[in-house]
Amino acid sequence: MIFRPDTPQAISLPPIVLLGGKGGVGKTTLSAALGLALAERGKRVLLVSTDPAHSLADLLEQPLGDAPRRVQGGLFAREIDPEAARAAYLDTVRDNIRRFAQPEFLQEAERQVMFAGQHPGVMESALFEALCRCLDQIGQWDHIIVDTAPTGHTLHLLTLPQAMGAWTEALLARQGEGQGGPEEERWQKAREVLQARRALFERTRDRLQNPATTAFLLVANDDRLSLLEAERARQTLEQAAVSIPYLLINRSQDDADSLRQRLQHHFPGQTIHPLPNATPPPLGLTSLGDFARQLADVMDWL
Repeated sequence: MIFRPDTPQAISLPPIVLLGGKGGVGKTTLSAALGLALAERGKRVLLVSTDPAHSLADLLEQPLGDAPRRVQGGLFAREIDPEAARAAYLDTVRDNIRRFAQPEFLQEAERQVMFAGQHPGVMESALFEALCRCLDQIGQWDHIIVDTAPTGHTLHLLTLPQAMGAWTEALLARQGEGQGGPEEERWQKAREVLQARRALFERTRDRLQNPATTAFLLVANDDRLSLLEAERARQTLEQAAVSIPYLLINRSQDDADSLRQRLQHHFPGQTIHPLPNATPPPLGLTSLGDFARQLADVMDWL
């Protein structure tokens, strides 16, 4: 059973909600249950996973792909495929090179793209850009719930808007004004592409840092390693100016007051929301729906 926590302050969930934490703490189950609970209240919800393990499809017992697929009622789900994101990202780079590069540089540029595509940083950049474009469609949904990959990967994604924006600025600064004629026209088109990407990253940064738009729900279990990782993640998220309205302690065996008193020293000022263990863990829409309704009964911010 799940009990009603005595939280000091209720919140309303913003349009974008990210759940993150150490691998295995229950992020996917909570993300799916939260999405179902909101959908049952008439909301149109997109549940997105950036985890390459594809555990969301396993939990829902439904095949998912890189496009939103209706799960039930107003709930849709999508798994961003890192390989597909990387391929699309590189295709875009190649297309831009063919459009904007001088003919004598095309062969060498293609070779450099091929080598760059094997770098792990390209995968992260591609995944981040796919997530940016997904969040940019928030007008189509009441909520986008993001089930993130394990903490380290997620935190790196959250630091990318500034890094990729700076990289784009540098490219724009190096282009200059051109020499007129066809050359100037080519550079102007290239600048428009770069400026559009910069605007996308700026919108993402502004969304992530606006508590009226985005909340990051940090999930942990009541064990030393999970809590240490949550503590580090909280510090990084605060430095990135990302709102963390709740720390969710999943599968808690302790009573709520004792747990909060014990953890408050490590998470000063943080609202701690204990959730006891659900046995057996939900699997499939039937048991997940039961869990979602229990979650909705006890969480005053749904």
